[in-house]
Amino acid sequence: MGMGGLKRDMDFQRVDTYWDLALNQETARYIYRILALKLIMSNPELYGFDLQEEDMYDEIETYEVSVDSSITNLVQFAFDRGTNYKMLKYFNPWIIGNSLPNPSKKQYFLTIPKAGARHCDIPEKK
Repeated sequence: MGMGGLKRDMDFQRVDTYWDLALNQETARYIYRILALKLIMSNPELYGFDLQEEDMYDEIETYEVSVDSSITNLVQFAFDRGTNYKMLKYFNPWIIGNSLPNPSKKQYFLTIPKAGARHCDIPEKK
């Protein structure tokens, strides 16, 4: 449930606390999941999480690409650099949409995972 839906439900039910609000089951359980995560992250050993360095994921190596023109197709841009759109968006969350309009020729720096840093089958260009 988004903020708009939450506000509508609160207004309709005339309540202003989580504890008095009737919500759908998924949303109602969400608060407990967040609280549980906070407790676990605050003291993981207390809850049986004793992670060692070797349990952690390796950091994905990246490099930066300077761009000073528009990119009309970010999917193809990613494929051309040996990655995919999901990874491009992951490392560049500021990108909105499927293109990067740049009529003012502003210089952007995009973070790209290095080749082989993550297995990614890139389909052939059509």
